[in-house]
Amino acid sequence: MSDDKHVAPDDEALVRQNTGTIVPAISGPEFAESFRSYKLLQAAIDDSMPEEIIHIQGKPYRKKGYWKALRAAFNLTIECVHDERVEVTLDDGAVDWGWHVRYRASAPSGSFVDGDGSCFASEKGNRVRATEHNVRAHAHTRASNRAISSLVGFGEVSADEMADRGALNTSDVDSLGRTSDHDLEGEVYEVPTQEPSKPEENQKTQRRVNGNNERLITDKQVKFFHVLVKTNGRPAEFCAEYLDKTFGSPDPANIPFSEFNDVVKWLKDDGYFEAVQ
Repeated sequence: MSDDKHVAPDDEALVRQNTGTIVPAISGPEFAESFRSYKLLQAAIDDSMPEEIIHIQGKPYRKKGYWKALRAAFNLTIECVHDERVEVTLDDGAVDWGWHVRYRASAPSGSFVDGDGSCFASEKGNRVRATEHNVRAHAHTRASNRAISSLVGFGEVSADEMADRGALNTSDVDSLGRTSDHDLEGEVYEVPTQEPSKPEENQKTQRRVNGNNERLITDKQVKFFHVLVKTNGRPAEFCAEYLDKTFGSPDPANIPFSEFNDVVKWLKDDGYFEAVQ
C-alpha cells in the first residue's frame, strides 16, 4: 500500500475562468416586440394625459404623472431606500443645501433597479421660493422617476430631472399653446407670452451669449454646476480641463445653454464621467 498522495498540478490548482460568450436573455425580434409594446403604451398614456408632457427647448419630456401611470401599468412596487439632507460650501464661501434620495423600483418578477435623485435650493428659479418641502419633494420625484424609467422606461429622462426648468420662455410653451403651467412640483408660475423688457440699468438680467451668438447658462446654473462638482466628488482641475477642451473655456459660465443638460448628466453619471477621462 503506497503512502504517496496525489498532488494536483499547478494548472489544476488555479481557479478556472468561465470564458463563455455573454448572450442576451431574449432574441432580437423579442426585444423589438417588447420595445414596440412599450411605445404603444407610451402613446396611450400620452393621449390620455397630454398635460403630463412639457416641451423644453423643443423636446418633449414627461412629468411625474406619466411615470405614476407607467408604474401602475407594470404593477411596480416603489420604495424609498435613502433620504439625506446635505449642505455644500461653494468656492465663494456660500452655502447651498439640498437632498440626496434613492428609490427602488421592483417588478413582480423580482427584478429591481435603484434610482438616485438630488435637488438643491440653487436650482429653484425666481418664480418658486426654495423651501425644505419643495426641494426635498423634487429630489424624491426625480429618484422615483429615475427608478421607474431605468426598470421599464428604457432610461428615458423625465421632465423633473431637467435642470433649470424655471427658465422657461416662449419657446417652451407646449403644442397646446398654453401660456401658463404648473411647476413640476405643483406651484404655479406664468410663462410669458413675449420676452419681457429688461431695464437698461440692470445689465445682469440680460441673457449672455458667446462669440457665436449662442446663449450661455445663467448664474444659477453656474452655481448648480459647482454644487454638482462638489457633491459628486469630481476633480475640479479635470472638470476645468474638460470644459476648456469642449467649449473653449475652463469657466463654467461659458457653457452654452443648449449643452448644460449634457454637462449635468456627465457630472452625475459615474460611467459617463469615467468614459471621458
